[in-house]
Amino acid sequence: MKMKEIILDFTSLLDVMMIILFWFIINSRQQMQEQVNIAEQNAAAAVALAEQQTSQAQSLQESAENLKLQAEQDFAAMNPNAQTSNIQAIRDFHQGSIKVCLVMMTEGWKIEVYQGDEFIESVSDRHSQQLGIELNRIFQSVGYAPDDTILCVFTFDSSESGTRSAYAEITEAFRLIQLGNKRFYYTEVDTAVIEGSETE
Repeated sequence: MKMKEIILDFTSLLDVMMIILFWFIINSRQQMQEQVNIAEQNAAAAVALAEQQTSQAQSLQESAENLKLQAEQDFAAMNPNAQTSNIQAIRDFHQGSIKVCLVMMTEGWKIEVYQGDEFIESVSDRHSQQLGIELNRIFQSVGYAPDDTILCVFTFDSSESGTRSAYAEITEAFRLIQLGNKRFYYTEVDTAVIEGSETE
């Protein structure tokens, strides 16, 4: 018995495989192109952000330089008498600053004004309505002109009864003095806080 020859035709199968291969190639190229597009978009966004940040940094630097220039111009334009007054006030502060001390009494309160350790004058709460005027008078009595730079230390004890209302009246007097003299500066020292911190 002779074996029949079997002839297999793979042409159709080969065509199918080629179609599938081409489909994968085309699909891969599309995905690659999409990734390239996304990468380009991300790169463009990063460049835009960097340019924006650089622009903002330059703007901030220009603002800082303008402020510095303005400050230098203001200082240069300052009245020479004001500069001299500022220097003198700093020297006076080191040698003995103006001190305004609130003293609470059994009835009412008063302030005592010192220059360094030297007592100058006291003002009672009876003059609280004209406290700013009284303080200006005292400052002038020790040689300060109405427009001189004055560095003042205001001391009080917040733990004492009645301090709050007295404090309000005195700081209001300071505010009124500053309206007439922009170079009047004061700092506050609450002795109750200092004593409390020392005992802890």
